[in-house]
Amino acid sequence: MKHLLLKIIVFLAKNFIVLLGIIEIPFFLIKNRKLFANATICPYHMYSFGNDILYLDSISRLFYPNRVSLIYFMTPRSNRYLPFCFVHNIDVFVYDGLVYKIVDLVKTSKLNMPDSIAFSMCETNYLFLRAVLLVISAFISKYHVLTFYITSKVLPINKVYYVSDTSGDVYGYGYLYLLKNKIGLNPKLPDDVAQIVQKAIHAVYPEFFTKPFVTLLLVDPIVKTTF
Repeated sequence: MKHLLLKIIVFLAKNFIVLLGIIEIPFFLIKNRKLFANATICPYHMYSFGNDILYLDSISRLFYPNRVSLIYFMTPRSNRYLPFCFVHNIDVFVYDGLVYKIVDLVKTSKLNMPDSIAFSMCETNYLFLRAVLLVISAFISKYHVLTFYITSKVLPINKVYYVSDTSGDVYGYGYLYLLKNKIGLNPKLPDDVAQIVQKAIHAVYPEFFTKPFVTLLLVDPIVKTTF
């Protein structure tokens, strides 16, 4: 009974978000009409932090020096500052409207909404905006709408893939080609954003920058990787 009730709540919430998106998304596009200055538009919704880095870096390198309009959908787990590492050829438009604010409020409340439900609700709004952009691109041929899967298909093919899961499924092609051939520019956090991040880290870990530190990449032995 509890499981059925949860399904009903999620169903109603999703439909509410679709309705909210119908009202909110046109206003977002009008307010951020500068995004239509670029022919390539990329709505992006978080998959995972690793995929976010890989995808944004691939987009930046693949289309450099041409500019791309990125609509970065916020979720409770998104890194707000990550897309600004690529402003050398990506114009960032952060979508953190009412849907995100409602989900984030519920997520951080005593209700403690599960990540899967929060992710699903934010994704519904993303899918609606992507559909709107695809309709626009169908009528105005100068615009091209990117998705993660479309981009993976247009990346230069490389015989050595960059990573796969335990089943052997390849998630992307040619990323190493972009890196080895030094296509595009390396990501760099703008100085003003870097200061904000440093202050936030220092507030939690006061001694973080006073001594050397290393980053460890932990990989399952079964997973094949070229890094």
